[in-house]
Amino acid sequence: MPYFYSLRRIAWLAFALAVVLLLAIGVAAYRTTNRLVASERLISHTHEVQTTVEDLRSDTLRAGNSRRGYIITNDESSLRGYYTSMHEIPQELEHLRQQTADNPSRRAEIDYLEGLVNRYLGLLTSSIELRRSGKADQRAQIDGGFLLVDRVVLRLARQQPQ
Repeated sequence: MPYFYSLRRIAWLAFALAVVLLLAIGVAAYRTTNRLVASERLISHTHEVQTTVEDLRSDTLRAGNSRRGYIITNDESSLRGYYTSMHEIPQELEHLRQQTADNPSRRAEIDYLEGLVNRYLGLLTSSIELRRSGKADQRAQIDGGFLLVDRVVLRLARQQPQ
C-alpha cells in the first residue's frame, strides 16, 4: 500500500477535517449567538417603548376621566387620578424621549405628541377651574376635549418603535 493511502495518513486527514469543521461550527454558533443577543436587545427595547407609550395613554385617559368625574360630582377627591397623571405624564414624555433618542426621526413626532398632550392637559385644567368657579356648563364641560383626546390617543397608537 503506498504511503499516500496509509491508514495513519487517512486518520490525520480525518482528524484535521474534523477540527476545521468544529472551528467552522464554533464560529457560526458564535456569530449566530451574537445576532440573537442583539435581536433580543432590540425586542426588549421595543417592549419598553411600547410600555411607556401605553402608560402615557393610560395616564392621559385617567386625567380626563378624573376631570369628568369631578365635573359631574363636584367632589375634589375625584381629582386624585388627575393630579397623579399630571405628575406622571411629563416624566413619561421625558422617558419616551430618552428611549427614542437613538432615532432622530422620532424627535418631531415626540415634540408633536408632547404639544397635543400639553394642550389636552391645559384644557382639563381650565375645565376644572371653570367648574370650581361655578361658571361652567356641566354638559359642555363633559363633552369638551373628546376630539383632542382622540387625537392624542391616535398619535400614541402610531408610536410604534422602530
